[in-house]
Amino acid sequence: MKKIKYLIVLLMGTSVLAQQNPLTLQESLEIGLKSSKEIKISESAVTSAEAKLTEISSNLYPQLSVGFNYNHLSDVPIQFASPLFSSTGESN
Repeated sequence: MKKIKYLIVLLMGTSVLAQQNPLTLQESLEIGLKSSKEIKISESAVTSAEAKLTEISSNLYPQLSVGFNYNHLSDVPIQFASPLFSSTGESN
């Protein structure tokens, strides 16, 4: 029960303090513009469109790619095979 009374007194005290400093029209507009969800959504849509424009325009530039491969084959064992056909055309 004490917690509820304390909470009510706390809430009443903050509402009294809020009424002592009324907002001007300019301040209320600034707060509204900063916290507007529609404006934030629109700003992120603009940012997304700018990123897509950059992506599309980058495809117009020349592309350059560099690659490098190295194979070390000196350790491969050498195998000799007998020829399948002799010089006379007969098979062995």
